[in-house]
Amino acid sequence: MLRARFEIQEDGQLIQVCTPPDTPVALQAFDLSGLDHPMREIERIANEAQRNLNLQQRLWTTVHLKLQSSERLLIVMHHLIVDGISWRILLEDLSALLFQSVQNATPDLPFKTDAFKVWAEQMKFYAQSERLLAEKKFWRTIESANIPILLREAESPGNCYQDEAREAFELNERYTRHLISNVHKALQTDINDLLLAALSMALGQTFGLAKQAIALEGHGREDLFDQVDIKRTIGWFTSLFPVVLEYVPAVDLPVHIKNTRDALHGIPNRGIGYGILKYLTPDDLKQDLTFNITPQISFNYLGQVDSDFDGQQLFKIAPESVGEAVAGENHRIYDLEISGMIAEKKLTLGITYNKAHFHRETIQKLANQYLLALEACIDCCLMQPEEEIQPDDFTTKNIPKVNLSKLNQIFG
Repeated sequence: MLRARFEIQEDGQLIQVCTPPDTPVALQAFDLSGLDHPMREIERIANEAQRNLNLQQRLWTTVHLKLQSSERLLIVMHHLIVDGISWRILLEDLSALLFQSVQNATPDLPFKTDAFKVWAEQMKFYAQSERLLAEKKFWRTIESANIPILLREAESPGNCYQDEAREAFELNERYTRHLISNVHKALQTDINDLLLAALSMALGQTFGLAKQAIALEGHGREDLFDQVDIKRTIGWFTSLFPVVLEYVPAVDLPVHIKNTRDALHGIPNRGIGYGILKYLTPDDLKQDLTFNITPQISFNYLGQVDSDFDGQQLFKIAPESVGEAVAGENHRIYDLEISGMIAEKKLTLGITYNKAHFHRETIQKLANQYLLALEACIDCCLMQPEEEIQPDDFTTKNIPKVNLSKLNQIFG
Protein backbone atom coordinates (compact mmCIF):
# COMPACT_ATOMS: atom_id res chain seq x y z
CA MET A 1 0.00 0.00 0.00
CA LEU A 2 2.95 2.35 0.42
CA ARG A 3 3.37 2.06 -3.36
CA ALA A 4 -0.32 2.76 -4.10
CA ARG A 5 -1.46 5.44 -6.51
CA PHE A 6 -4.88 6.38 -7.92
CA GLU A 7 -5.17 6.73 -11.69
CA ILE A 8 -8.03 8.59 -13.37
CA GLN A 9 -9.71 6.50 -16.06
CA GLU A 10 -11.38 7.82 -19.21
CA ASP A 11 -14.79 7.56 -17.55
CA GLY A 12 -13.55 9.67 -14.64
CA GLN A 13 -13.29 6.83 -12.13
CA LEU A 14 -10.29 6.42 -9.86
CA ILE A 15 -8.48 3.07 -10.01
CA GLN A 16 -5.97 2.08 -7.36
CA VAL A 17 -2.68 0.68 -8.67
CA CYS A 18 0.67 -0.17 -7.09
CA THR A 19 3.96 1.00 -8.57
CA PRO A 20 6.98 -1.37 -8.83
CA PRO A 21 8.95 -2.24 -5.66
CA ASP A 22 11.93 -0.14 -6.79
CA THR A 23 9.88 3.08 -6.80
CA PRO A 24 11.97 5.82 -5.13
CA VAL A 25 10.97 6.92 -1.63
CA ALA A 26 10.32 10.63 -1.14
CA LEU A 27 12.77 11.91 1.51
CA GLN A 28 13.75 15.51 2.19
CA ALA A 29 16.42 16.67 4.63
CA PHE A 30 16.72 20.04 6.38
CA ASP A 31 19.50 21.23 8.65
CA LEU A 32 17.96 23.54 11.25
CA SER A 33 20.80 23.22 13.75
CA GLY A 34 21.71 26.88 13.28
CA LEU A 35 18.32 28.10 14.48
CA ASP A 36 17.80 28.83 18.17
CA HIS A 37 14.01 28.74 17.79
CA PRO A 38 13.13 26.41 14.90
CA MET A 39 9.44 25.83 15.74
CA ARG A 40 8.07 28.17 13.06
CA GLU A 41 10.33 26.70 10.37
CA ILE A 42 9.40 23.14 11.40
CA GLU A 43 5.71 24.02 11.07
CA ARG A 44 6.28 25.60 7.64
CA ILE A 45 8.12 22.49 6.41
CA ALA A 46 5.44 20.22 7.86
CA ASN A 47 2.62 22.16 6.21
CA GLU A 48 4.39 21.97 2.86
CA ALA A 49 4.84 18.21 3.24
CA GLN A 50 1.13 17.79 4.04
CA ARG A 51 0.04 19.87 1.04
CA ASN A 52 2.34 18.09 -1.40
CA LEU A 53 0.55 14.74 -1.16
CA ASN A 54 -0.99 13.83 -4.51
CA LEU A 55 -3.42 10.97 -5.23
CA GLN A 56 -1.88 10.28 -8.62
CA GLN A 57 1.79 10.64 -7.72
CA ARG A 58 2.67 10.41 -4.05
CA LEU A 59 0.55 9.34 -1.07
CA TRP A 60 3.27 9.64 1.54
CA THR A 61 6.49 11.48 2.18
CA THR A 62 9.20 11.74 4.83
CA VAL A 63 11.22 14.68 6.11
CA HIS A 64 14.41 14.49 8.19
CA LEU A 65 15.14 17.48 10.41
CA LYS A 66 18.48 18.07 12.12
CA LEU A 67 18.17 20.29 15.20
CA GLN A 68 20.84 21.60 17.56
CA SER A 69 20.84 18.63 19.94
CA SER A 70 18.48 16.09 18.39
CA GLU A 71 16.84 14.88 15.20
CA ARG A 72 13.28 14.50 13.94
CA LEU A 73 11.66 12.31 11.33
CA LEU A 74 8.33 13.54 9.99
CA ILE A 75 6.23 10.90 8.22
CA VAL A 76 3.16 12.14 6.35
CA MET A 77 0.72 9.60 4.88
CA HIS A 78 -2.65 9.92 3.23
CA HIS A 79 -5.48 8.25 5.14
CA LEU A 80 -6.29 6.16 2.04
CA ILE A 81 -3.25 3.96 2.71
CA VAL A 82 -2.86 3.94 6.48
CA ASP A 83 -4.93 3.49 9.63
CA GLY A 84 -4.15 3.46 13.35
CA ILE A 85 -2.95 -0.15 13.41
CA SER A 86 -0.84 0.46 10.29
CA TRP A 87 0.95 3.25 12.14
CA ARG A 88 1.71 0.84 14.98
CA ILE A 89 3.16 -1.69 12.52
CA LEU A 90 5.30 0.95 10.81
CA LEU A 91 6.59 2.37 14.08
CA GLU A 92 7.43 -1.10 15.39
CA ASP A 93 9.42 -1.86 12.23
CA LEU A 94 11.20 1.51 12.20
CA SER A 95 12.07 1.12 15.88
CA ALA A 96 13.42 -2.39 15.29
CA LEU A 97 15.52 -1.29 12.31
CA LEU A 98 16.89 1.71 14.15
CA PHE A 99 17.85 -0.42 17.15
CA GLN A 100 19.47 -3.06 14.90
CA SER A 101 21.41 -0.35 13.07
CA VAL A 102 22.79 1.05 16.34
CA GLN A 103 23.82 -2.48 17.33
CA ASN A 104 25.43 -3.09 13.90
CA ALA A 105 23.08 -6.05 13.50
CA THR A 106 21.67 -7.41 10.24
CA PRO A 107 18.27 -5.83 9.51
CA ASP A 108 15.60 -8.35 10.44
CA LEU A 109 11.83 -7.85 10.44
CA PRO A 110 8.89 -10.23 11.02
CA PHE A 111 7.36 -11.98 8.02
CA LYS A 112 4.77 -9.98 6.11
CA THR A 113 1.11 -10.93 6.25
CA ASP A 114 -1.35 -11.06 3.35
CA ALA A 115 -1.48 -8.13 0.95
CA PHE A 116 -4.29 -5.57 1.03
CA LYS A 117 -5.28 -6.83 -2.43
CA VAL A 118 -5.92 -10.34 -1.08
CA TRP A 119 -8.23 -8.94 1.59
CA ALA A 120 -10.03 -6.74 -0.97
CA GLU A 121 -10.64 -9.69 -3.27
CA GLN A 122 -12.13 -11.73 -0.44
CA MET A 123 -14.35 -8.78 0.51
CA LYS A 124 -15.89 -8.82 -2.96
CA PHE A 125 -17.14 -12.36 -2.42
CA TYR A 126 -18.10 -11.77 1.21
CA ALA A 127 -20.29 -8.82 0.14
CA GLN A 128 -22.68 -11.28 -1.51
CA SER A 129 -22.51 -14.08 1.07
CA GLU A 130 -25.44 -15.39 3.10
CA ARG A 131 -23.45 -14.70 6.26
CA LEU A 132 -23.32 -10.98 5.52
CA LEU A 133 -26.85 -10.70 4.11
CA ALA A 134 -28.15 -12.15 7.38
CA GLU A 135 -27.05 -8.90 9.05
CA LYS A 136 -29.58 -6.84 7.09
CA LYS A 137 -32.30 -7.39 9.69
CA PHE A 138 -30.10 -5.85 12.38
CA TRP A 139 -29.19 -2.81 10.28
CA ARG A 140 -32.82 -2.27 9.28
CA THR A 141 -33.64 -1.97 12.98
CA ILE A 142 -30.88 0.64 13.42
CA GLU A 143 -32.14 2.59 10.40
CA SER A 144 -35.71 2.62 11.71
CA ALA A 145 -34.74 4.34 14.98
CA ASN A 146 -36.34 7.74 15.55
CA ILE A 147 -33.35 9.97 16.34
CA PRO A 148 -33.88 13.56 17.53
CA ILE A 149 -31.83 16.25 15.82
CA LEU A 150 -28.86 17.79 17.60
CA LEU A 151 -29.82 21.45 17.27
CA ARG A 152 -27.09 23.97 16.52
CA GLU A 153 -26.94 27.12 18.61
CA ALA A 154 -26.17 29.27 15.57
CA GLU A 155 -26.22 28.80 11.82
CA SER A 156 -23.66 29.72 9.22
CA PRO A 157 -23.15 28.51 5.66
CA GLY A 158 -21.01 25.41 5.33
CA ASN A 159 -19.24 23.24 7.88
CA CYS A 160 -15.55 23.45 7.01
CA TYR A 161 -12.38 22.48 8.86
CA GLN A 162 -11.17 26.08 8.89
CA ASP A 163 -14.02 26.88 11.31
CA GLU A 164 -13.42 24.02 13.74
CA ALA A 165 -12.29 24.27 17.34
CA ARG A 166 -11.50 21.67 19.99
CA GLU A 167 -12.04 21.25 23.70
CA ALA A 168 -10.09 18.51 25.48
CA PHE A 169 -9.94 17.05 28.97
CA GLU A 170 -7.93 14.41 30.82
CA LEU A 171 -8.90 11.52 33.03
CA ASN A 172 -6.39 11.34 35.86
CA GLU A 173 -3.91 8.48 36.24
CA ARG A 174 -5.91 6.63 38.90
CA TYR A 175 -9.13 6.54 36.91
CA THR A 176 -7.22 5.73 33.70
CA ARG A 177 -5.50 2.83 35.43
CA HIS A 178 -8.89 1.46 36.49
CA LEU A 179 -10.30 1.96 32.99
CA ILE A 180 -7.63 -0.23 31.39
CA SER A 181 -7.45 -2.89 34.10
CA ASN A 182 -9.80 -4.09 36.82
CA VAL A 183 -12.96 -2.08 36.32
CA HIS A 184 -14.65 -4.31 33.74
CA LYS A 185 -14.96 -7.64 35.53
CA ALA A 186 -18.24 -7.14 37.40
CA LEU A 187 -20.41 -5.95 34.50
CA GLN A 188 -18.39 -7.63 31.75
CA THR A 189 -17.72 -4.35 29.99
CA ASP A 190 -14.83 -3.08 27.89
CA ILE A 191 -13.32 0.39 27.50
CA ASN A 192 -15.63 1.43 24.67
CA ASP A 193 -18.70 0.43 26.71
CA LEU A 194 -17.83 2.86 29.49
CA LEU A 195 -16.61 5.63 27.18
CA LEU A 196 -19.86 5.51 25.22
CA ALA A 197 -22.09 5.07 28.26
CA ALA A 198 -20.56 8.23 29.70
CA LEU A 199 -20.80 10.06 26.37
CA SER A 200 -24.49 9.16 26.10
CA MET A 201 -25.07 10.58 29.59
CA ALA A 202 -23.19 13.79 28.78
CA LEU A 203 -25.10 14.32 25.53
CA GLY A 204 -28.39 13.78 27.34
CA GLN A 205 -27.49 16.15 30.16
CA THR A 206 -26.10 18.88 27.87
CA PHE A 207 -28.43 18.78 24.88
CA GLY A 208 -31.43 16.88 26.24
CA LEU A 209 -30.96 14.02 23.78
CA ALA A 210 -32.70 10.90 25.08
CA LYS A 211 -31.57 8.92 22.04
CA GLN A 212 -28.41 9.45 19.98
CA ALA A 213 -27.07 8.09 16.70
CA ILE A 214 -23.28 7.92 16.78
CA ALA A 215 -20.92 7.03 13.94
CA LEU A 216 -18.50 4.61 15.55
CA GLU A 217 -15.08 3.77 14.12
CA GLY A 218 -13.59 0.30 14.44
CA HIS A 219 -10.25 -1.14 13.35
CA GLY A 220 -12.01 -3.19 10.63
CA ARG A 221 -9.57 -6.11 10.85
CA GLU A 222 -12.21 -8.63 11.82
CA ASP A 223 -11.59 -12.35 11.55
CA LEU A 224 -13.87 -12.99 8.58
CA PHE A 225 -11.76 -15.32 6.45
CA ASP A 226 -9.97 -18.49 7.57
CA GLN A 227 -7.14 -18.19 5.05
CA VAL A 228 -6.44 -14.44 5.26
CA ASP A 229 -4.03 -12.92 7.79
CA ILE A 230 -3.79 -9.10 7.88
CA LYS A 231 -2.38 -8.63 11.38
CA ARG A 232 0.75 -6.87 10.04
CA THR A 233 -0.66 -5.54 6.77
CA ILE A 234 -0.49 -1.83 5.98
CA GLY A 235 -3.70 -0.25 4.69
CA TRP A 236 -6.87 1.61 5.56
CA PHE A 237 -9.12 -1.11 7.01
CA THR A 238 -11.14 1.16 9.29
CA SER A 239 -14.85 0.35 9.60
CA LEU A 240 -17.49 3.02 10.19
CA PHE A 241 -21.02 2.20 11.29
CA PRO A 242 -23.96 3.75 13.18
CA VAL A 243 -24.90 2.84 16.73
CA VAL A 244 -28.00 4.01 18.60
CA LEU A 245 -27.70 4.76 22.31
CA GLU A 246 -30.29 5.86 24.85
CA TYR A 247 -30.07 7.90 28.01
CA VAL A 248 -32.97 7.94 30.46
CA PRO A 249 -32.18 10.01 33.58
CA ALA A 250 -34.48 7.90 35.76
CA VAL A 251 -32.58 4.70 34.95
CA ASP A 252 -30.01 3.60 37.53
CA LEU A 253 -26.40 3.96 36.44
CA PRO A 254 -25.58 0.20 36.46
CA VAL A 255 -28.61 -0.40 34.23
CA HIS A 256 -27.54 2.39 31.85
CA ILE A 257 -24.05 0.91 31.60
CA LYS A 258 -25.46 -2.55 30.90
CA ASN A 259 -27.90 -1.19 28.32
CA THR A 260 -25.02 0.53 26.52
CA ARG A 261 -22.91 -2.62 26.76
CA ASP A 262 -25.70 -4.76 25.32
CA ALA A 263 -26.32 -2.32 22.47
CA LEU A 264 -22.63 -2.39 21.51
CA HIS A 265 -22.03 -6.11 22.03
CA GLY A 266 -25.13 -6.92 19.97
CA ILE A 267 -23.59 -5.40 16.84
CA PRO A 268 -22.65 -8.26 14.45
CA ASN A 269 -18.93 -8.62 13.65
CA ARG A 270 -18.10 -5.33 15.35
CA GLY A 271 -19.98 -3.35 12.71
CA ILE A 272 -17.82 -4.10 9.69
CA GLY A 273 -20.81 -5.41 7.73
CA TYR A 274 -22.53 -2.03 7.47
CA GLY A 275 -19.92 -0.49 5.20
CA ILE A 276 -19.60 -3.67 3.14
CA LEU A 277 -23.36 -3.74 2.55
CA LYS A 278 -23.41 -0.04 1.73
CA TYR A 279 -20.48 0.07 -0.71
CA LEU A 280 -19.78 -3.46 -1.99
CA THR A 281 -23.00 -5.49 -1.98
CA PRO A 282 -24.85 -5.36 -5.34
CA ASP A 283 -27.98 -3.19 -5.35
CA ASP A 284 -30.35 -6.08 -6.05
CA LEU A 285 -29.28 -7.76 -2.79
CA LYS A 286 -29.87 -4.74 -0.53
CA GLN A 287 -33.09 -3.17 -1.79
CA ASP A 288 -34.55 -3.46 1.71
CA LEU A 289 -31.85 -1.17 3.16
CA THR A 290 -31.89 2.62 2.82
CA PHE A 291 -28.63 3.67 4.55
CA ASN A 292 -30.46 6.87 5.43
CA ILE A 293 -29.37 7.18 9.05
CA THR A 294 -26.96 10.13 9.26
CA PRO A 295 -25.32 10.53 12.69
CA GLN A 296 -24.31 14.07 13.62
CA ILE A 297 -21.78 12.74 16.14
CA SER A 298 -18.72 10.53 15.61
CA PHE A 299 -16.61 8.66 18.15
CA ASN A 300 -13.17 7.08 17.87
CA TYR A 301 -11.06 5.60 20.66
CA LEU A 302 -7.50 5.17 19.39
CA GLY A 303 -6.16 3.00 22.21
CA GLN A 304 -2.94 3.22 24.23
CA VAL A 305 -0.30 5.01 22.19
CA ASP A 306 2.24 4.57 25.01
CA SER A 307 2.45 0.87 24.19
CA ASP A 308 3.64 1.67 20.64
CA PHE A 309 7.01 2.69 22.06
CA ASP A 310 7.47 0.20 24.91
CA GLY A 311 11.09 -0.82 25.14
CA GLN A 312 12.18 1.48 22.29
CA GLN A 313 13.99 4.37 23.97
CA LEU A 314 15.61 5.33 20.65
CA PHE A 315 12.30 6.39 19.13
CA LYS A 316 9.45 8.46 20.59
CA ILE A 317 6.73 10.91 19.57
CA ALA A 318 8.04 14.47 19.10
CA PRO A 319 6.16 17.49 20.48
CA GLU A 320 6.46 19.71 17.39
CA SER A 321 3.67 20.41 14.90
CA VAL A 322 3.03 17.91 12.08
CA GLY A 323 1.31 20.61 10.02
CA GLU A 324 -2.29 20.92 8.90
CA ALA A 325 -3.48 17.40 8.08
CA VAL A 326 -6.69 18.57 6.39
CA ALA A 327 -7.26 21.52 4.05
CA GLY A 328 -9.33 24.24 5.69
CA GLU A 329 -11.87 24.38 2.86
CA ASN A 330 -12.69 20.67 3.16
CA HIS A 331 -16.20 19.89 4.38
CA ARG A 332 -16.72 18.39 7.83
CA ILE A 333 -19.17 15.50 7.99
CA TYR A 334 -20.21 15.69 11.64
CA ASP A 335 -21.32 18.38 14.06
CA LEU A 336 -19.38 16.85 16.95
CA GLU A 337 -16.31 14.60 16.65
CA ILE A 338 -15.16 12.89 19.84
CA SER A 339 -11.83 11.10 19.89
CA GLY A 340 -9.59 9.83 22.63
CA MET A 341 -6.36 8.01 23.39
CA ILE A 342 -4.22 7.04 26.34
CA ALA A 343 -0.75 8.58 26.52
CA GLU A 344 1.58 9.14 29.46
CA LYS A 345 -0.77 7.08 31.68
CA LYS A 346 -3.75 9.39 31.12
CA LEU A 347 -6.81 9.20 28.88
CA THR A 348 -7.28 12.36 26.85
CA LEU A 349 -10.62 12.98 25.16
CA GLY A 350 -11.24 15.79 22.68
CA ILE A 351 -14.44 17.26 21.26
CA THR A 352 -14.08 18.94 17.87
CA TYR A 353 -16.88 21.24 16.71
CA ASN A 354 -17.68 24.17 14.43
CA LYS A 355 -17.25 27.36 16.42
CA ALA A 356 -19.81 29.06 14.16
CA HIS A 357 -22.45 26.48 15.18
CA PHE A 358 -21.84 26.00 18.90
CA HIS A 359 -20.75 28.30 21.71
CA ARG A 360 -17.50 27.38 23.38
CA GLU A 361 -19.22 27.44 26.79
CA THR A 362 -21.65 24.75 25.61
CA ILE A 363 -18.87 22.44 24.45
CA GLN A 364 -16.97 23.08 27.68
CA LYS A 365 -20.11 22.06 29.58
CA LEU A 366 -20.32 18.90 27.47
CA ALA A 367 -16.67 18.12 28.23
CA ASN A 368 -17.19 18.66 31.96
CA GLN A 369 -20.31 16.49 31.99
CA TYR A 370 -18.45 13.82 30.04
CA LEU A 371 -15.61 13.74 32.56
CA LEU A 372 -17.99 13.55 35.52
CA ALA A 373 -20.06 10.83 33.83
CA LEU A 374 -16.98 8.76 32.99
CA GLU A 375 -15.69 8.96 36.56
CA ALA A 376 -19.15 7.98 37.80
CA CYS A 377 -19.27 4.98 35.44
CA ILE A 378 -15.85 3.78 36.62
CA ASP A 379 -16.79 4.22 40.29
CA CYS A 380 -20.06 2.37 39.66
CA CYS A 381 -18.27 -0.62 38.14
CA LEU A 382 -15.73 -0.72 40.97
CA MET A 383 -18.55 -0.86 43.50
CA GLN A 384 -20.33 -3.83 41.89
CA PRO A 385 -19.97 -6.85 44.20
CA GLU A 386 -19.95 -9.82 41.84
CA GLU A 387 -19.27 -10.78 38.25
CA GLU A 388 -22.51 -11.13 36.29
CA ILE A 389 -23.51 -13.97 34.00
CA GLN A 390 -23.64 -12.86 30.36
CA PRO A 391 -25.16 -14.39 27.18
CA ASP A 392 -21.68 -15.20 25.86
CA ASP A 393 -21.17 -17.56 28.82
CA PHE A 394 -23.67 -20.00 27.28
CA THR A 395 -23.65 -22.03 24.10
CA THR A 396 -27.40 -21.42 23.69
CA LYS A 397 -28.04 -18.15 21.90
CA ASN A 398 -30.73 -15.47 22.35
CA ILE A 399 -31.37 -16.11 26.05
CA PRO A 400 -33.96 -13.54 27.26
CA LYS A 401 -32.61 -10.87 29.61
CA VAL A 402 -35.21 -11.75 32.23
CA ASN A 403 -33.81 -15.27 32.46
CA LEU A 404 -30.27 -13.93 32.86
CA SER A 405 -31.45 -11.63 35.64
CA LYS A 406 -32.96 -14.60 37.49
CA LEU A 407 -29.75 -16.58 37.09
CA ASN A 408 -27.68 -13.70 38.40
CA GLN A 409 -29.97 -13.43 41.43
CA ILE A 410 -29.63 -17.16 42.11
CA PHE A 411 -25.86 -17.42 41.66
CA GLY A 412 -25.05 -13.92 42.86
